[in-house]
Amino acid sequence: MKKFFNVLAVIAIALGFASCKPKTPADPYASYKIDIKLSNIVYNGADISVTPSHDSLYYVCSYAPKDAYVEKYGEMSDSAVIADMVDYFDQVIDFYAQLGMDITYEDLLVKGAYDDVLEGLDGSTTYIAYAFYLSPKGKIIVPRIYKQEFTTAEYVAPSKVSFTINVSDITSSTASVSVTAKPADAYYYFDIVDKRSFDGLGGARGAAQYLIDDLNDQLDIYGYTLAQVLSQGTDSYDYSGLNGSTEYVVIAVAVNPFTGELIGDAATKNFTTTEASLADVFPTTLRGNVSFTPASRIIYANAGRLENGASVYYVEVDNARETEGCQFYLVAAQGTQVFGQTYTIDANMTGRVGTALPGYLENNQYIAGSWYYTLSGNSITEPYAALCGGTVAFSQNGENTTITINATDALNHVVSGTATLPLEEVTFSAPAKKAPKATKIGRQIEARKIEPKIVTFKH
Repeated sequence: MKKFFNVLAVIAIALGFASCKPKTPADPYASYKIDIKLSNIVYNGADISVTPSHDSLYYVCSYAPKDAYVEKYGEMSDSAVIADMVDYFDQVIDFYAQLGMDITYEDLLVKGAYDDVLEGLDGSTTYIAYAFYLSPKGKIIVPRIYKQEFTTAEYVAPSKVSFTINVSDITSSTASVSVTAKPADAYYYFDIVDKRSFDGLGGARGAAQYLIDDLNDQLDIYGYTLAQVLSQGTDSYDYSGLNGSTEYVVIAVAVNPFTGELIGDAATKNFTTTEASLADVFPTTLRGNVSFTPASRIIYANAGRLENGASVYYVEVDNARETEGCQFYLVAAQGTQVFGQTYTIDANMTGRVGTALPGYLENNQYIAGSWYYTLSGNSITEPYAALCGGTVAFSQNGENTTITINATDALNHVVSGTATLPLEEVTFSAPAKKAPKATKIGRQIEARKIEPKIVTFKH
């Protein structure tokens, strides 16, 4: 029937029955609308309410600074803009797929009336809130974008901000810091630096500026805005990886979230970590002495040299099933008989000839130095111990070598074992045995209060 009426229309035009006055073609999408309303607009946020004309259809809803939107899309048609956004959505879905996350268009779309609170906006900035219909398959339904502009209020920074700083649960490597700012809506940042660095940066103001500059460098990497990572009211953080017997300074300073300018004076509070024990530095889960029998062979490799010119040799012995073993980093003078002497495990890691390096972590992931371990694949499981005392001795016995282990952990548990085995030289490679996840090493680890942000959508 539809085709029949179209033919009649053509005949009518040909015979002159149609009106001489041209008619504007009807808009096929006239009935499709998406109403966008903004309310409670402040300097850093607004309430948004979205009402589509067709509740059964999916749609995208988001916002962007007007300057950025215009710069990117300029005079492009709505259909071209939507196509560009769909292409970006496809890239993001692929990105999540590579991370093993199953994200579909339906996860990114909205259906029916939608209300939300927009947060983290910049003050005195004009935004465009926009929406367009899109199918769950990523197909354009209506080649039209519905927009609503709004401008945030001006941010007025407080003239004075006061801080209350509390430090608790101080150990040789950890501390909990809590900061409260007044007025409660003031933006601020806090972190800690060791006292020596604090003095070197010129005191509170210089250290505060250093922290904000460093934070801004991180924001460029992680994709946050300054306003999103600054604190308000009361905030806290549990620090770990601190050095024992070390004085630190907590620094809190008010910051303009849009310009990064420091406001007023920085507040400080000093605290000192407790003295580190050997167990803080050299982790162990041993509950008693351990005796195991090395079997099969003594694996060794030249692992390079120390700054003092001494050579370092990697040595490993395991049990018959290779589920338990010991490894050592021996320090020997060049040209000496490596496997004809006794090495003392040196907790101070001096690197002197005739010592073995104590247990430590390489890149905070793999065990290095002297360790007793049990294995599951390449991962360390309990029990394990970073060895920091005692000896490991070698002597020649015909074509074989006798190894005698009499090592200790931080709690003076003894790890012992002896066997006469052949030597097998291998090529040294980077440490591959993964350290246990619960391992805590008393070395300085730079504390970060933000982490990389995975792409998210506002919808």
